[in-house]
Amino acid sequence: MNLKDLVRGSLPLAQAGLLAVAVSACGTAGADKAAGSGPGTEPVAHVGQRAVTRQDFDAFLASTLGGPDEVAAAGAELKSRLLDQYLDDELLVSAALDKGVTVSADEVKGFEPKVDTAGEEAIRRILLTRKFKQTVILDGVTVSDDEVKTWFEQHLNEYHQPARVVLRQVLVDNAADAKKIRAELQAHPDKFEEIAETRSMAPDGGKPYSLDEELLPETLRNAVDRLHEGELSEVVQDPQGQFLLKLEQRQPEKALTLDEARQRIELKLLQDRSQKRYAEYVAGLRDRTKIAIHLDKLGFAYMKKIQS
Repeated sequence: MNLKDLVRGSLPLAQAGLLAVAVSACGTAGADKAAGSGPGTEPVAHVGQRAVTRQDFDAFLASTLGGPDEVAAAGAELKSRLLDQYLDDELLVSAALDKGVTVSADEVKGFEPKVDTAGEEAIRRILLTRKFKQTVILDGVTVSDDEVKTWFEQHLNEYHQPARVVLRQVLVDNAADAKKIRAELQAHPDKFEEIAETRSMAPDGGKPYSLDEELLPETLRNAVDRLHEGELSEVVQDPQGQFLLKLEQRQPEKALTLDEARQRIELKLLQDRSQKRYAEYVAGLRDRTKIAIHLDKLGFAYMKKIQS
């Protein structure tokens, strides 16, 4: 899988995932839906000629939020945003069908991951929209070598690893105990963890840990600066208590090269560009399609999204 495939495969078609929509609306792909009769079949919205029924949307809410109790506890703002998401997915399904995008029986059969509640039509809906995203919406989204280089040069500080130290520590509350423990550690350096586990107030049990050297308090940093690898410090007095520090390793600061950072930068730029293209495409679909929300059928007060 190349970087573009990774971006295309990971870009969500909606924040809570298309799978929940597909499972809850597994009978909607294909011909335009018409509202039927009976409980739950009245439309709460229309996307063009496609009806979104109460049953469809309630099932989507339950699968997205976790169940009926979570749906009942959700506020109008959250339900409004989930309705917006659902309608966007309906737009994508319609657009895919209009563009002649198709999904084969073999593709449906090979769908991963397997979901017990997702029927064949639900899986077809997921694959249909995924293929539409890849072959239509994100067609032509690329990042050039020059763009990668420019980004790297403008964000050098993001690819700099400060100097780090790997330390072991013992922390006690009085200097006399610290001096005794230091003598024991000098006599038995291989028992650092054993001694720390029973005598230190620090929660790490004397195990080595790595951190940015500049993050150490000044008193501890000054003590560490004087140590060679494998060396044990004198007792260091600090507001937290009396420290004994053993320097295991120094890791010098390092700046990544362009080649080392290239894949990370390319992936970020592709993701950013793909998300922007996707958002613009969906916005265009909304502008071109009549969407009617039947406020009296929703069961909650729809709150229109404020555009930033």
